[in-house]
Amino acid sequence: MLSQKFYIGVEQADMRRFRANSWSDCGVIKVTQEGEAIAAIAQLLQRYLHQYVRLFSINPGTRQRGSGLVIQQPLEK
Repeated sequence: MLSQKFYIGVEQADMRRFRANSWSDCGVIKVTQEGEAIAAIAQLLQRYLHQYVRLFSINPGTRQRGSGLVIQQPLEK
């Protein structure tokens, strides 16, 4: 995403909202360095430790959203 000059959007959902496909916005990561992006994502993963988290690309010129990728799932109880 960064190599294509896209921003990184982040959303989270608990199990109930995940089943309903109702994600909550966690913000946009607007950095250019890979290390900064990884650090920001790591913080979000810790904040939403027991929830689903997904990333998606955002074209800064057109504000169009790209496809999403779930990068974290809650642990089974």
